Amino acid sequence: MQGAIFDLDGTLLDSNGVWKQVDDVFLARHHLTKDAEYTRAVTQMEYSASAVFVAEKYHLDMSPQEIMAEWEALSLEAYAQQIPMKEGAREVLTALAEAQVPLALVTLSPAVLYEAALKRHGVLDLFQLKMTVPKAHEQGKDRFLYDAVCRELAIPAAACIGFDDDLSALEAMRASGMTAYALQDMRNGDMKNLYSAAGFPQYSWAEIQGIILSDKIY
Repeated sequence: MQGAIFDLDGTLLDSNGVWKQVDDVFLARHHLTKDAEYTRAVTQMEYSASAVFVAEKYHLDMSPQEIMAEWEALSLEAYAQQIPMKEGAREVLTALAEAQVPLALVTLSPAVLYEAALKRHGVLDLFQLKMTVPKAHEQGKDRFLYDAVCRELAIPAAACIGFDDDLSALEAMRASGMTAYALQDMRNGDMKNLYSAAGFPQYSWAEIQGIILSDKIY
């Protein structure tokens, strides 16, 4: 193993509940009530469309741009001050960095969020490459994205391992030739059988650390 690629949300960070938290704070701040229509809209709509929906539904004296700005400020506060790392994640990053394994971060989150969180946890500088998934990859994390990341690291995909909590990302890693490991998370905890059937048993970071220390990875 010559390189390692990490997802952020739900993988390194225990952050997949952050947008519910942002919703709850925003609604409480403006004395608004969440209902089924709201939940359905904000989970299914594109980000800017959700802001338009909220402005119209609640007849707010705010533009969609102002609503998005407040959401973004709340999310930055959460990443910069509140969201914890998954237990054991720091130890795995440190072990790989000490073994001089190049590390890459590939995330859907913008730099302002991942930099704030990883800097607070003291691991930002462990990564040789950090990137938000480019808009050109309309389907999110696909095999072509991982091919490009491996080229950027100057490492063959077959010599890279990857960590993610999302099944489609794991399948894309495998399609590129990487070895992929699924991380347990709150949003996939009830899908263990589905992940296992696809060839991705779910691990905790403590289990991943055990695999690394037992020389099963490198």
